[in-house]
Amino acid sequence: MIEESVTVHVERFNPELDTASHWQTFEVPYTQRHSVLTLLHYIYEQFDPTLGYRNYTCGRGICDSCRVNLDGKVRKGCATPIAAGSEIRLRPCSKAVIKDLATVLPGGPAEPAVLQQWMADASIRNRVPTSSESGDRA
Repeated sequence: MIEESVTVHVERFNPELDTASHWQTFEVPYTQRHSVLTLLHYIYEQFDPTLGYRNYTCGRGICDSCRVNLDGKVRKGCATPIAAGSEIRLRPCSKAVIKDLATVLPGGPAEPAVLQQWMADASIRNRVPTSSESGDRA
């Protein structure tokens, strides 16, 4: 049996290191139903722990903190299913990039203290959170 996968192209940009954005491609095995957010979790945990994205979410498409630009349309990452065999392009949902897909969300939910602390303290930005932690992954 051939295992299906999802091809995920992620626009990467770290304003502290990069002068321009670039694309990185990941092949994620499709062994379970995936949302955009579960794909990002998988990429972060299995391929690249430097990937920055918003991870503190309700998981039901209510809070809107996990929004991302998916193939040219802004979507809620936790509530957008991705089919096996898909090829998708993920970009930040605004120009106010913190890192990669993590952006400042004007008009969105209040910024959690974790994000405020992350923005103020370089030692936190460089720490790799465990898979049980929630918050921005950057």
